Amino acid sequence: MKSIVKKELDIFRNLQEKYDTFGAMDSEPDAMFHVVIGCALGNKPLDFKTLPATSWQLYSSKKGWKSAARALTKQAQKLYKVIRKQEPNKEDIKELKDIAWRYGQGDWTTDDED
Repeated sequence: MKSIVKKELDIFRNLQEKYDTFGAMDSEPDAMFHVVIGCALGNKPLDFKTLPATSWQLYSSKKGWKSAARALTKQAQKLYKVIRKQEPNKEDIKELKDIAWRYGQGDWTTDDED
């Protein structure tokens, strides 16, 4: 995988670990992360400006959860832009699909189907 994409993936994963007390490593935020990857690969628009903090489904009863959501959104947007800009090759696409396994198989619109 291209190093810039891997770097942005790693930063996102590190943020999930950092904000784990808010539930950032739970299945719901991870599923949103998978949607970001899927939309980037499929060239589907994703408007991060209107993405509500609640999209990450963090523990809203914990003080600071909105800051955690903003950090996840900001990094997800970076990842989305990098994936789209880098135009992943077949191997990259397969690897990203494996990472984003929660994104529905019927939702993939890339031309790399075997």
